[in-house]
Amino acid sequence: MHGTQQLEKSAESGEIMMSKLLADIEYKTAEPIDVPMIKQAGQLQQTIWGNEAVTAFPEMMAIIRNGGCLLVAYHREQAVGFSYSFPDYSAAAGKAYLCSHMLGILPEYRDRGIGMRLKLEQRQWAIRNGYEKIVWTYDPLESRNAYLNVCKLGGTAASYVESYYGESRRGIPMDRLVLEWDLQSSRVIGALDGRKPAVPDAEGLSKLVSITAQGAPEKHSFEAGQQGYRVAVPPSIQLLLRENPELAKEWRFALREALVPLLNAGYRITSLQRDGESIHYVIEREAGCTS
Repeated sequence: MHGTQQLEKSAESGEIMMSKLLADIEYKTAEPIDVPMIKQAGQLQQTIWGNEAVTAFPEMMAIIRNGGCLLVAYHREQAVGFSYSFPDYSAAAGKAYLCSHMLGILPEYRDRGIGMRLKLEQRQWAIRNGYEKIVWTYDPLESRNAYLNVCKLGGTAASYVESYYGESRRGIPMDRLVLEWDLQSSRVIGALDGRKPAVPDAEGLSKLVSITAQGAPEKHSFEAGQQGYRVAVPPSIQLLLRENPELAKEWRFALREALVPLLNAGYRITSLQRDGESIHYVIEREAGCTS
């Protein structure tokens, strides 16, 4: 597909998805002159995560002036959510990409499609400004985020970073998967059109981690060289953290031990599948997930 046709198709896919989302929220892109908007984004960070997570105003201003993007969602002129990204560079690819650093929504406005819309607005801004890829991190134990990132947005993950943010207050390492969103790939365009990425038959994939009747991870032996694998993930890590932090910690290390060697060996997370009450990551060889 020629570049112009690809861009038109890409924009059309984003618009179709946007039309299905909440209509009474307004989305604005901050310019360097929009000082109140930039300060509102800082206030949202403080409200959502506390003082330790707040990005300094001068830093946000400098990043907006130098290839970054700040989007703010408003409901009746109240700032209720935002996304914040800055430019980065891949020496291997020889290209700049956009690093999506923060996305936050006030608790009372969650589960209303705002997060999805912020990602779509961010994507359109990135394409207009010459970026081909957006990268961000997420907790591999957050199956809900994983489904949004991989299945609904069409991203893939091929890198696992241990203790990305150190340890939580409960002493659990804050590991992260690095999600890559190739903005105009056929995979992403298909996902935004509502088509789930094609994956191998689940029954033909070996399980490296499954979930027991008690909700604990059960690890299985690793046979190298297969086309794909499945790794279970708990249905609600937040509930587990509240009710059984030790079991949550056990899940952290079970996923780390399964995913790190696979991703280091050239595999990539390409989907999530539900098997009865269980949810599994689908991990395929790198060659199997090119667009």
